[in-house]
Amino acid sequence: MDSIVAKRVGIHDIAREANVSITTVSHALNGKGRLSPEIRERVRLVAERLGYRANPQARGLAKGRTMTLAVQVGSSQSEVLMPDFQYFAELLNAASAKALELGYGLLLAPAGASPELIGELAIDGAIVVDPTGEEALLGRTDVPRVTTGRAPGDPDDVAWVDNDQRAGARMVLDHFAHTGRSRPALLTTSGRQSYVEDAVTEYLHWCRGHDIEPIVSRVVDVPTEAAAARVAADLLSRHPRPDAIYATLDRMAVGALIACRSAGLSVPEDLAVAAITDTYVLRSADPLVTTLDMNAPRIGREAVEVLVGLVEGEEPSRAVTVPSTLVVRASTQGTGLTTVGPKSARAKEAFERHR
Repeated sequence: MDSIVAKRVGIHDIAREANVSITTVSHALNGKGRLSPEIRERVRLVAERLGYRANPQARGLAKGRTMTLAVQVGSSQSEVLMPDFQYFAELLNAASAKALELGYGLLLAPAGASPELIGELAIDGAIVVDPTGEEALLGRTDVPRVTTGRAPGDPDDVAWVDNDQRAGARMVLDHFAHTGRSRPALLTTSGRQSYVEDAVTEYLHWCRGHDIEPIVSRVVDVPTEAAAARVAADLLSRHPRPDAIYATLDRMAVGALIACRSAGLSVPEDLAVAAITDTYVLRSADPLVTTLDMNAPRIGREAVEVLVGLVEGEEPSRAVTVPSTLVVRASTQGTGLTTVGPKSARAKEAFERHR
């Protein structure tokens, strides 16, 4: 059977059908030249009837753009392209799809790429995910920049998309209190990312308000499960020991589970565990781990929409907050699952799928 390959409609086809020159078609479609309204409308209708779609590269050239956006994931490890977290994969996949939908390509730059290399990239805008302040893309002041999570110092010339991490931490800590926990600890990293700073700030504020002695432990090394387990083991050797741990990464929550088992303790009977980001690691752990779902795909899409708006001269909001959802699982209150937020049905399905 012969295959049929659809021919892409070009401006030559429109010119022939509308009985005008190629230049007239170009001016009509790009809003240029001294053409009568009747000619512009005739060209537009012919283009619409033929199913014409502007080539992104040609459109970019006409507007002096590359139609390319760059994205960089913040990391203290220069050799890492992106941390091996499901959160980042979901965010970047959604961002790439949204960029393509809007006619842009998304280029992924390594975390440790040199400022010289980044400075040579032909791009229209940049996204930095969970910035530490050292990312070379943040230095590209010649293009609009958007961060997911706020850049250190909250620079005025950088737009951002973020969760309300303080409200999220408060949801987790209130949940601990409602389940009878009175000595929650915070297990986090030594990073400068805004989600770390917000979690620490809210945790300390919450402890003061509840007249509880705060316990903040940090994983100084690369936050692997093993490194987190060592820090969590120190936490559990305290007297009195914490009865709940809020971890700011999924791997660190798994480390807390490992430390708990090594100490002969049970989750959730002796220790409640919750974490930021709802990943397959936490949905398949034993027991299933309560999480603060950050809605990574929406963050990725929102970041691209804000950036493209800035690139194209619009005035989008420069500060976008994406809601998070507390998904309660067995690690904090037995075998049930509850959500606090807008995604109860989806969370329930995920629980049933992974139990």
